[in-house]
Amino acid sequence: MKVKMKLFSVFLMCFILFTAINRCSDHDNNNLVNGVVVYLGSPAADGCGWAININSKVYKPIELQE
Repeated sequence: MKVKMKLFSVFLMCFILFTAINRCSDHDNNNLVNGVVVYLGSPAADGCGWAININSKVYKPIELQE
């Protein structure tokens, strides 16, 4: 009886592990985009020295905490 319980436990752990691995697919995240971090100069001028360029549109952070 103990051997059957051990085998069942191992089978159950393997099943859970493989199920979790299949859910971590790169194709599931459709929010990924390619962008370029652009250096805009010294942060002393306006508080931020960088921006992100995505499809020829520049995105700057609104407020950065210290």
